[in-house]
Amino acid sequence: MKRVYLIGSREFYPGDEDFQQILAHAYANGVRPLCGCNRSSPVELYVAKIASRASYELRRMPKAGSRHASDCDHYEPPPGLSGLAQVQGHAILEDTLTDTVELKLDFALSKISGRTLPTPKDTPADSVKSDGTKLTLRGLLHYLWHTAQLDKWYPAMQGKRTYGTMFKYINQAATGKVAKSQPLGDMLYVPEPHDPAREADIRSRRMLRLAQLASSSGTTTRLGLVVGELYELRPAQFGYQAVFKGAMDCPFRVNEDLYKRMIKHFKTALSMWDQNLTDSHLILIGTFTVDSAGMPLLNEVAAMNVTQNWIPFESIYEKSLIDRLTEQKRVFWKCLRFNLPISAHMANAVLTDTPVATALCILPPGGTEEDQDELVKQIGSDDMPLWFWRAGEQEMPELPTKADSNA
Repeated sequence: MKRVYLIGSREFYPGDEDFQQILAHAYANGVRPLCGCNRSSPVELYVAKIASRASYELRRMPKAGSRHASDCDHYEPPPGLSGLAQVQGHAILEDTLTDTVELKLDFALSKISGRTLPTPKDTPADSVKSDGTKLTLRGLLHYLWHTAQLDKWYPAMQGKRTYGTMFKYINQAATGKVAKSQPLGDMLYVPEPHDPAREADIRSRRMLRLAQLASSSGTTTRLGLVVGELYELRPAQFGYQAVFKGAMDCPFRVNEDLYKRMIKHFKTALSMWDQNLTDSHLILIGTFTVDSAGMPLLNEVAAMNVTQNWIPFESIYEKSLIDRLTEQKRVFWKCLRFNLPISAHMANAVLTDTPVATALCILPPGGTEEDQDELVKQIGSDDMPLWFWRAGEQEMPELPTKADSNA
């Protein structure tokens, strides 16, 4: 849809020659423009200053994404459909005045000499406990994915999402985020896309980056944070190695204890990755240290399966649904779990090319009527049409009709 914004009674559009001047004036005077996607009830936005580009952008207000029209660029599904509602305002604190986000993390990013880091608890849902007050490793990965809008899909993206796309937008998603009083971007390492012509430069930048991320000050050693596509998890002469795409010549060491935990906690994710090597990827997020020889050692990890288009999925049923949606050229958001345990009910995706945004829900094999009622109770509170697939009992039903199907 063509975007229209309002300040008072004045309408303006992104293509206007003075669009940036209008935003600059609004920013300087603390004015919040309105999005005109919903004419009967315009939605407030805020202006963010992008220092690196000397420009301004309009951003949706916290928790207001679902008030926009479903075909608006500022639309976001209601947070209650996913795990976002649990952490938003608690583990994720947004400040529209400074355009910064404070993240409260449930895992260590520093290590004191002589002390061992806390051992992750044995929970199948994640690498550490799941609650809404602090982001787990998986919760942080889902937040970065959501902020990068890699959980959103529309047909024009077909063939345009690559490893380089993920690299670019995950790094951008870390900008303006603060965790443990430090910029998140200063802690993060995402392996650069492979380029044979720049191989030496990439290796040099990686060595410097890893050394900076895991530097020591007195008795305290910083931990780095890596997000990357796992290429291989393999035995080594001592322990194991995690090999990331884009850093094939710099494997991350994995000790015996962590390897056993990975196999136990992420058995399903590893199995789905192994069975779908040609049309999926496995994303790892982890904390790491660097030894005196410059070799990185993973400390704690979480895993996430994504399709060939980098859309997350948790089961073969979700992957089948996502594949069907992309094949039929639908527009949708994939709902992410954040800190919610695997057993918690939530929508799987939200279709936004229907007359009204529609929640798509999968009941896995063994799901009961009570499970469906619980989903209806939880998701129905957002006054949104629901589509159900009882996987294992029936073939996937026809998807809801597009809004323009009879146009």
